[in-house]
Amino acid sequence: MKFQIILKADVGHAECQAVSARVQFSDHENNEGAIKSWSLAGYENSMYVVFLSEADGMRTPFGLVVAAGEKHVEVTWWIDSQYRSGGYWKDMIDELAVVLKARGVAHVRARVLGIHSEKSRALYERLQSHFVAARPNPSIERT
Repeated sequence: MKFQIILKADVGHAECQAVSARVQFSDHENNEGAIKSWSLAGYENSMYVVFLSEADGMRTPFGLVVAAGEKHVEVTWWIDSQYRSGGYWKDMIDELAVVLKARGVAHVRARVLGIHSEKSRALYERLQSHFVAARPNPSIERT
């Protein structure tokens, strides 16, 4: 599975509308994480849209990532409910690491939220492993 992770400000209007439709889908009304920031101002330089990239050039919204900060970022994510059990998360996290490193990020910290916190914790640890050597006590904020 190939992912494209694009700053929201660089996503076209039609694709933003497609993401908005998925964000507002009834399955997501109690979701937490980056979905809560989708419609808020002030996230222009920290909100990313994750797309599944199709062979024909089409992109399908997969999820959202907020990576707030410069060298040291706090990361939250949200994955569309239709992809949560597909095993795609690890590949998305690996691509996110590439994007954040290209942005100059040196350290990540995640907010682990909601009922998927164990899976999110494992994904956070995978993301963190791209930035630093294994640490015995990764900094995870529980809310």
